[in-house]
Amino acid sequence: IGSVFDVRHIRAVGHRAARIAAADTLMVVGLVAGLCGVVLLGSQDQPAAMDASLAILLGLAALATAPAATLLVLQEYDAKGPVSDTTLTLVGINNTLAILLFYIALLALAGLGVAGQSGSATGQMLLARLIMATAGSVLVGIVLGLVLSILHAKATAGQTFLLFTAMLL
Repeated sequence: IGSVFDVRHIRAVGHRAARIAAADTLMVVGLVAGLCGVVLLGSQDQPAAMDASLAILLGLAALATAPAATLLVLQEYDAKGPVSDTTLTLVGINNTLAILLFYIALLALAGLGVAGQSGSATGQMLLARLIMATAGSVLVGIVLGLVLSILHAKATAGQTFLLFTAMLL
């Protein structure tokens, strides 16, 4: 799925995939968050802000698409062409958006104090922890990506796979 983020591929299907991804994101997140909000507001004794924040996070989690299942179906039917390319691009975009938007929403909810009500941790402490975890993850990803790309140029395919697996572990 990561191959869909190649510059040439994005130029070929990017405009079409961007429109579909935007519509898909708005519809999935809106429908799931809206329906979860209706169910949660009518069934629990929690504050409405907690119900709304949970509904938003569930809506964003619903955006994620199973990349392995999509890839296996396309491979099983030997599907090739613009629809297959757009589908793979959408899976990559949806999963990237799901992760990014979930973290942004969680950071926003923690900053508002909604997500930090449980236990002794305050919303500001949770926000600081989330920001540090996100910044640390980005830094580790950049460093490991650079190291892997440098070593990939000098290693065979088997050695690159072994390096990737070691970094993953």
